Amino acid sequence: RLKNYIEIRNHDSNSLSFALALCALYKGICLGDIEELINKLKILKIQDTDKYFELSSKLGLDFKIGNTEAWQIVGNIFNFSSNNLNSKERMYLEPILNLIKQRKTPADILIGNNIENACDLINFL
Repeated sequence: RLKNYIEIRNHDSNSLSFALALCALYKGICLGDIEELINKLKILKIQDTDKYFELSSKLGLDFKIGNTEAWQIVGNIFNFSSNNLNSKERMYLEPILNLIKQRKTPADILIGNNIENACDLINFL
């Protein structure tokens, strides 16, 4: 829908620390020079969006786009955002940084903790 503002919907099933991390990530992206970010993401092609979705749903971020690992692209986005935040705001990014360092997605964490149903997820969160 066309609006006078950008609506960013929250990601489902996150802990408070990840919800705050995502807010900080988006803030850093919004504060940055969008042309700089676009240049960093030129490897991504809009016509390949369905392919990226399919690959990520099967492999997490363990795939390549051309010769570039998806993890490297995520790292570039993270660094872009982080560089646009002050040190107090950057501390909220720690949960995301820890995932990037471990090369794990939130789904990997859930799978590793044997989350099999809604009750397990609620107890985990």
